[in-house]
Amino acid sequence: MFIFKKFVSRFLFPFPLGLEFLAIGLYLHVFTTRKKAGIGFLFTGFFWLLLISTDPLPSALLTGLESRFPPFNPVVYAEHHRASLPSYVAVLGGGSYDDFDLPLSSRLSEASLARLSEGVIIAKTLGAKMVFAAGNVCDQRETEAEVMSQISVLFGIPPEKIRIDTASRDTATELAAIKTLVVDAPFVLVTSAAHMPRAMALASALGLHPIPAPANFLTHNATRCSWEFFPNPQNIRKTRRAFYEYLGLAWATLRGRV
Repeated sequence: MFIFKKFVSRFLFPFPLGLEFLAIGLYLHVFTTRKKAGIGFLFTGFFWLLLISTDPLPSALLTGLESRFPPFNPVVYAEHHRASLPSYVAVLGGGSYDDFDLPLSSRLSEASLARLSEGVIIAKTLGAKMVFAAGNVCDQRETEAEVMSQISVLFGIPPEKIRIDTASRDTATELAAIKTLVVDAPFVLVTSAAHMPRAMALASALGLHPIPAPANFLTHNATRCSWEFFPNPQNIRKTRRAFYEYLGLAWATLRGRV
């Protein structure tokens, strides 16, 4: 089921969807008598690719996810909750590579490295332990949780303050593993801002009530230059991230997990 879910969902991602429109249009126009339908699909594919690669649509889709939970400030939180600080900081996995020729930090995806950095900052500020739940997705020789653990030690987290799970493969199983590791202790949950709504919904379904600490924001309110509104791969990336999360929420809802 896991491989099926990962494989089939790729056909519904925005960029492949645009290519599918173009392929259908090309087939109809060249190999059938339905020329007008073919042209219609070709134009649909072209404008779809233009739409997903040009703001404001990509940022709008992603902002709807990233704005649901505000950034977590551990310094302010510690000042207001000195008597009840969370015991753990749990960091969800976002992808890793088992290329041992790469530097350790390059063996984590951009999302994972951003999540880990945020988690380490929070853990060191609050004096909390760290939990990493991320196993093998593509039969890597070393799990993402193990890579995160090694890097966090280099960042100054004592090994005895780290707990890991290497069996989980998706958000639902990661959160189930975290529940086992932290038991009833309060904890901070760190994941990408766009992923946080789905993670919190799944956590709630498991009876968990973590403090959300979103990281890896892909949208911002900073001043933007006019040329940033031209079509570019970064916008396709934003649209893909939004589609991934909305599809994930839909799948979790269909399976009764949220």
